Amino acid sequence: MHILVIRNHRLGDILQLTPMLKGLKRKYPDSRISFMTGSEYGCLLSHNRHVDRIIRFKENQYRHWLKKDPSRYPYMFNRLYDLCADLQDEGIDLVINRQYEEGGLLADILGRNVWGGRYQSSHGLVFDDQRSEDLYKVILSDRRKNKRNLADWSCLIAGVSPGESMELNISSTDQWAADRLLAESPAKEDRPLIGVQLGAAHPFRQWGPDRFSRVISLLVADGNKIVLVGTANEKEMADKVKTAVVKGNGQMIDLVGKTSIPCLAGIMKRCDALITGDTGTMHVAAAVGTPVLAVFYGTAYPWETGPYGTGHVVLYSDEPCAPCLDPSTCRFQHRCKSNITPNDVYEGFLLGNAMRNNRPLPAFTKKDGVKTFVTCVEPGCGQSLIPADQWTKRHLLLPPDEKNLSTNDSAKSDGLPDRATLLEPYFRGDGDEFFSRFQEYLQRIPLLCEMISTSAPAGRIDQTEWLNPVLQIFQNAVAVLQTGDAVRLADFIQYKTADMENRLRLAVKQHTHGQEYQTGKASIRS
Repeated sequence: MHILVIRNHRLGDILQLTPMLKGLKRKYPDSRISFMTGSEYGCLLSHNRHVDRIIRFKENQYRHWLKKDPSRYPYMFNRLYDLCADLQDEGIDLVINRQYEEGGLLADILGRNVWGGRYQSSHGLVFDDQRSEDLYKVILSDRRKNKRNLADWSCLIAGVSPGESMELNISSTDQWAADRLLAESPAKEDRPLIGVQLGAAHPFRQWGPDRFSRVISLLVADGNKIVLVGTANEKEMADKVKTAVVKGNGQMIDLVGKTSIPCLAGIMKRCDALITGDTGTMHVAAAVGTPVLAVFYGTAYPWETGPYGTGHVVLYSDEPCAPCLDPSTCRFQHRCKSNITPNDVYEGFLLGNAMRNNRPLPAFTKKDGVKTFVTCVEPGCGQSLIPADQWTKRHLLLPPDEKNLSTNDSAKSDGLPDRATLLEPYFRGDGDEFFSRFQEYLQRIPLLCEMISTSAPAGRIDQTEWLNPVLQIFQNAVAVLQTGDAVRLADFIQYKTADMENRLRLAVKQHTHGQEYQTGKASIRS
């Protein structure tokens, strides 16, 4: 089986496809996967174990010609059609297109079996698969309705289960080059290394050198050293930061404009954390396993493009107008950007640092308009954004034997299937089995509630702590099931049923063991 994946540009978007590539190789172990992308991004996949062939073409040059040089049109179109003809001669069984623009044109030329959308001059975007159409409609109509990361959407479109990690491998030569750049700095080697990405592709996505300077000053005062990364276009911002952070100048390494993409990945591997906006560097760090503190505002929407993995911290400026489509028309002086202060980012960093080092979590300031999330990826379910205060309860306060009650390998006394089991038929496209399995799941909830309520000794379980919230979630689940909307039901399972299950399982534990866990009670409060 020959599978062609198309994604021509945007560093982060390409990396968000790597979980899908893993899933495809697992589902079709004898398949041959070709990946078509822009020339400068082939390095992201050159050491990927799940890609058999990288097809590079000069997308940036073609875009330039389309805008500036019509005389080049015949040459460009001839080259593209030659490329497509060669691929057709090889035989392509499936095209997975993850780019609406020229990717849609290429997909339409290349194959009859296209998942992800094709572009036809007479009809515009045409979708051969329902999942791709669902994604397109939800983003077009109201992005706030989408609670699924694009990495998980890609898995869904490809018919594989989400929840795999991203992957970015580099050569030993590129890692050596990165280490040498870091070694040239006079900064103290025994200090934690924190990466800071100052800029972004578009000016309205840049948080600003003044704000970053204040955060960096706090980090240096705490004994960290800083490595500034970015493109050559962001050199002016780096100079402003170095001028502003006078006392910490000796603990800053300026690598802005000095790294290739593989070298940047090597730098990120050496960092203890990265602070950034919604950037390609954010995805590079997440793909090599470096914890991220990401600042989201304006057009950026963390449910779609947030750092993928478990344990990243996301600050989101949740204004009524967010996420916006065109910041240049903003009537509120970009309030979403100024809402997130340097102190918010510093507190977010301390929160992430405490989680990584198994330390007591610091209190963080709750404020209107700014929300703090922690990312969590579960195999078979994908990524969720958990409010930071709920993360502390759900993931840190439970006794050790209760922390993994909802995973596949846990022993469950309640008989409820885990969420991955509920979602499995959805991801393989069996809608009837999906709805049937969830209906059977719901039938167990009232029975379980009745068993706990009637058999528990008086005073052992405070029913207001668990029964009323469980019944409310149960009623919402029934309402969603009755809509017949598979996407909405899948989102409900991923984001809402965990709380119901945690409350039920803790109640079962309290009843079974004849005692109340204080940490358990804390974990099930709203």
